[in-house]
Amino acid sequence: KNLPLIPHIEIGPLGAATLTEIGFERFQSILKAGRKHYGRLALIFGDFISRRWLARSKSPYDAEIASISSHTGVPGVFLLNLSYEWSCTSSVASDPCDIGNRMLRTLDWPLEGLGRNVVVAKMEGAAGVYQNITWPGFAGVVTAMAPGRFSAAINQPPMRRWTISPLLDWIINRYRLWRTRSIPPVHLLRRVFDECSNYEEAKK
Repeated sequence: KNLPLIPHIEIGPLGAATLTEIGFERFQSILKAGRKHYGRLALIFGDFISRRWLARSKSPYDAEIASISSHTGVPGVFLLNLSYEWSCTSSVASDPCDIGNRMLRTLDWPLEGLGRNVVVAKMEGAAGVYQNITWPGFAGVVTAMAPGRFSAAINQPPMRRWTISPLLDWIINRYRLWRTRSIPPVHLLRRVFDECSNYEEAKK
């Protein structure tokens, strides 16, 4: 069975709002899947919590997400932009076919259509150009490559244990996460690609 081609979209320094306009059908498909999976009330509540966290953390990409949300006029944009904070898996190992390394990404998000609607966006920040494997409507970075600089994929650490119940531990950890004033991890990684000129700067 032939796999569909993944679009390669050049947006330069214009940001996520421009990518959303270019890939609007894909964006609508993801929003529709979000409504089907979570329900409209959950999206409204999730948007409320997510928007408050972004305002508290002073994320530099808050305005981009607000612009996308305003353009669509439906709930879910803020919540879906923080999807990483629910679950995600990645790994890095030696390339079995050649020299160098291979970076792998597994999307654990239970949202239909993420693979079908993925794009590679050629973006540009102060430090140069990078290739962001992403979706229209998503302002952060979970997996990207900056040729000649570095590559990175973000991953969640093991869940901290507080009780004997994994579900209760998950709720406690998510509550503690939403209460922080830290920039969301997917926005921090985008800043890294926007601003860092080499691996050492990115690591720091």
